[in-house]
Amino acid sequence: MYGTELYTAIIIGAMISLIYTEATGILPAGLVVAGYIALMFNHPYTILIMLLISCLSYLIVTHGVARLVILYGRRKFLAMITVAVIITALLGIMVPYLPYEFFAITGIGVIVPGIIANCIDRQGFAHTMISTVIVSTATFLLLFGYNAIFV
Repeated sequence: MYGTELYTAIIIGAMISLIYTEATGILPAGLVVAGYIALMFNHPYTILIMLLISCLSYLIVTHGVARLVILYGRRKFLAMITVAVIITALLGIMVPYLPYEFFAITGIGVIVPGIIANCIDRQGFAHTMISTVIVSTATFLLLFGYNAIFV
């Protein structure tokens, strides 16, 4: 996952996400998530860890932090991202023998679980996960085709 491939994946993922959202009314976990997950298809453990961090972030914010602080809108979104980043950092520190795939969650990937958690909060688990899988798969297939033709 290097510069140009990342940019191409995010743009293709954003376009497919926008088309999917317009057609169905369901947001597939944000515009940049599909492109990032499409790049991680060859690292399934990374995707699994990212989804687990997303669910854990959602549960901590909705059933923990939201009971102590008034959260709505951007505050809640920031809380989701912050909790996801903290969980990712703690996992990296506390578990020194994590598989290599865990450390692929860097850069933009650190905020992706927070974005997914926010969409779970807004639309529900099933809608978010199903739409994210569909759009990420379509992005991967288009990216694979693009790389086969142009690279």
